Amino acid sequence: MTNPTPPGQVPEALRLAEILEGDYCPDWFYEQGVDEVAAELRRLHAENERLAALVEAQQPAPSAAADPQLLKFYGVTTDAELIAAQARHIERLQAKLPQNQSFAPQRVREG
Repeated sequence: MTNPTPPGQVPEALRLAEILEGDYCPDWFYEQGVDEVAAELRRLHAENERLAALVEAQQPAPSAAADPQLLKFYGVTTDAELIAAQARHIERLQAKLPQNQSFAPQRVREG
């Protein structure tokens, strides 16, 4: 992880850009500037890669395509819509179950 720029201090990339655009000094650039610019570009590349990996990690994993028959049955087109439709279907089915029904044996078998 790279260190954030302290408050009130110009980020290194902007400082180098300002030198190249404004106070460009060929002698400084060839003696020291090329190395500084190269180091900053490498640092920015590493930071970009780190941020891209974080974004990638936060993306939902690609899911296998839903069964076309299920999509058609529920009248939906996306996985998210399918999940919501199936949840509603389950709720409707559960509402049809008798209330307070115990699955415990009602009579004990002798034996």
